[in-house]
Amino acid sequence: MLGRVAKWLRMTGIDVLHWDKCDEKSNMLIQATVEHRIVLTRDRKLAKQRQALACYVVLSDNIEAQFQEIKKHFSIEFKEETFMSRCAKCNGKGFRIVPLEEVRVGDDVPARVLETVTDFWACLLCAQLYWVGPKYSTAHAKMQEIFGDIGSQ
Repeated sequence: MLGRVAKWLRMTGIDVLHWDKCDEKSNMLIQATVEHRIVLTRDRKLAKQRQALACYVVLSDNIEAQFQEIKKHFSIEFKEETFMSRCAKCNGKGFRIVPLEEVRVGDDVPARVLETVTDFWACLLCAQLYWVGPKYSTAHAKMQEIFGDIGSQ
């Protein structure tokens, strides 16, 4: 499965849709064709049955190696301004600022976060909440490791 790779690609600002194993493959192939998408897969049979569709078979079974392989094959570069510009959950592009009072009403954010964080954003499509915290810092550090020192770009 390439679900984690999809999230990592989204973190770099790339428009990525992820199909679940239970989704109908023919629907996925139709949508990919209509939207002019490249299909990334580990399934060699799927790659062989494709019809006039750009398809790339990811060889590695390790998440970091998969990402490196895709990055190299498609010449993906990191741009600081696109980091976290898409929702990692749904691929949505666009966020709204969520007032702290609104965040406090819900139960989506741990109390310890509410004590230290004041800036929150929500995806315009799925309403997933985001804030700058340890996960953000870890993700940014991972991208720095993969792409080199992105802070200097």
